[in-house]
Amino acid sequence: MVGVGLLCGAPALAQQGDAGADDEWRMMRSVLAQGASEARRWQYAWAGGYGAATVFYGVRADQASDEDDRYDARVSAVKTALGLADVLLFPQPHVRAERRLQTLEADGQLDEARALMAGVAAEEQRRRSLRARLGPLLVNLAAGLTIAIDDDRPGDGALNFATGMLVSELRLRTQSQAVSQAHPVQQFTLRAGGGTLPVRYDWVLTPSMAAVSLRF
Repeated sequence: MVGVGLLCGAPALAQQGDAGADDEWRMMRSVLAQGASEARRWQYAWAGGYGAATVFYGVRADQASDEDDRYDARVSAVKTALGLADVLLFPQPHVRAERRLQTLEADGQLDEARALMAGVAAEEQRRRSLRARLGPLLVNLAAGLTIAIDDDRPGDGALNFATGMLVSELRLRTQSQAVSQAHPVQQFTLRAGGGTLPVRYDWVLTPSMAAVSLRF
């Protein structure tokens, strides 16, 4: 009786598995489409803002009536030009990942698609990490010190540094978190013999079963 029950239940489980895979593909398409849309808007907005600011400061560096204003404008023009280059050269991963997902879905490579989503989520977190703030910190610190020391205006240098860090933080925080928010990483760490092993897990629930998927 048990064997018959398992044999009869196999097609139903297979159908449930196919339905679950279809739902997963649909979810991944939707999440990456949202992320790609947000990433495009982010890039257009920040590239446009940095580009306009670079032009503005470039003109002001040449035409401002006050020497201090011209000096500050030269420093700020360099900062905004670097910001523009960063936005254009290092875009968010969602647009590229969306194209990759289409190829993986056409080939039925679900495991690779899951790995792709995990990679995008990790990249989203990396782009908001403390390490991602190191570059803006160094640029703004150099700009502030240049004004404070080279032009002997510590107050204006501190203001330039603080303003630059505020803009940089806003740029980081407005990046898309579509994948991370849709599928937050669930993880625990095994420790043995002085070593550690991070383990990611996902619950799989259907009307007839519950299971957990582990990834090392």
